[in-house]
Amino acid sequence: MLAVREAGRRIEDRRRQLLCTGYFVFVGHEPCVMCAMALVHARVAAVVIGAQCLETGALTGDTLRIGSHPKLNHRYAVYCY
Repeated sequence: MLAVREAGRRIEDRRRQLLCTGYFVFVGHEPCVMCAMALVHARVAAVVIGAQCLETGALTGDTLRIGSHPKLNHRYAVYCY
């Protein structure tokens, strides 16, 4: 039982190391769908965008808005300057 508890603790510690919970990500160009989903999986707190991309961007357009999509299990704030 102690070995199982220790293994669970190590997995939990490793999981905390892999996630970017609470991080702000600064990008020069708006992320595509694949990159926006990677930010969802990383659990970032916010993304700051330097330039929007109307063709391939997935965060500020009228259709996708991956960072605030209601069906996803994590959302993050998006700031565009």
